[in-house]
Amino acid sequence: MGGWLVSRQSLAVRARISLLEAQRSLRSRFCAYKKADALASAL
Repeated sequence: MGGWLVSRQSLAVRARISLLEAQRSLRSRFCAYKKADALASAL
């Protein structure tokens, strides 16, 4: 029972970390899009 609880907790932590990494990559991609858009409008 205790091992199952620990594995479940680590699974939740891993899911939260992967979610944060996905948000960070999305935000960086969005910033890159905005920079490219600004460059295109400047040209």
